[in-house]
This record gives sequence, C-alpha cells and structure tokens, in this order.
Amino acid sequence: MEGFLTRVPEYEGACHCGAVQFRIAADIADIYRCDCSLCRMKGSLMTSVHEDAFMLVSGADRLREYN
Repeated sequence: MEGFLTRVPEYEGACHCGAVQFRIAADIADIYRCDCSLCRMKGSLMTSVHEDAFMLVSGADRLREYN
C-alpha cells in the first residue's frame, strides 16, 4: 500500500557485563549463536545490522577490541 508507514522494531542489548548498552532498529532476519565458552554459558544470541540502525546508549568509554 503506497504511503503506508510501518514501524521498524527496536531492540536493546548490552555486552556480557552490562557496561556497554546499545539499541538497534531493524527487522532481524538472521540470528546466530556464538560458540565461545561465555556465550554458550549465557545462551547469548547475535545478529548483524547496518551501522545506521545501531545506537550506542552508554559505555563508550568502556569499549575495547575483543581478541
């Protein structure tokens, strides 16, 4: 229907310790399971979104590269 506006779902998430929090606005098509020991233990799921759909809510000073 032309001109029909649909709202994109929003989701909130955080790093494992909760120090970094974020929000995404996206229609999630694919969900993945990480197989690292911490994610397996917590049952964590992940997806990928375009950077335009990502908003860092808090914790910018806590961001680090994960090896």
